Amino acid sequence: MMRSLSLPLGSFLAAGALLMLALGVVLAAAALPWTFLTGAGAGGGAGLPSLVARWLPVLRPAASQWGVPPALVEAVMQEESGGNPMALRRDSNGTVDAGLMQINSGNWAAYGLTADPFDPARNIAAGVQMLAGDLRRYGNVALALAAYNAGPGAVARWHGIPPYAAGYVQSVLALYARFVALSGNPTAGGGKGGKTEKLTKH
Repeated sequence: MMRSLSLPLGSFLAAGALLMLALGVVLAAAALPWTFLTGAGAGGGAGLPSLVARWLPVLRPAASQWGVPPALVEAVMQEESGGNPMALRRDSNGTVDAGLMQINSGNWAAYGLTADPFDPARNIAAGVQMLAGDLRRYGNVALALAAYNAGPGAVARWHGIPPYAAGYVQSVLALYARFVALSGNPTAGGGKGGKTEKLTKH
């Protein structure tokens, strides 16, 4: 049922600002093509937030296996949980996001997390596989991050980055650039990259 529009001017201006932010993130992502992504950031650990750096011995093998630069995984982990393996967030739809990579409960069974969604190694592995699938699906870092945050359905509905995911994408891209710079040894993510499907929003 269509409702008549009677929103104040401020609401339209706010919506316009969100759309401009989303556009800005998309344009910024043009400077981060797939060729740059796969050649970036070994993730040296020096200067990283201490809680994130703690998980590098687990993170690096998973990133290499699935062909995702460790620095990008580090950035997602920092934004999602700050490196806290017990992080928990309840979504408005009744599901929960758990662990280092904030895996949505709709994905726990598929990735063997039902018994313990907070298990660091399995949680990281699940997040890396999901991120790898999003990167292959879109071939674009910003869109992959938007899908990781809001789900591929939201990316499809908005034909790009949803306005409510723009801040997340911008923050992770900034962290990614920072961690690449800190690594001092940019190398490819490595690995052959396996198959993965993104099941639900996480």
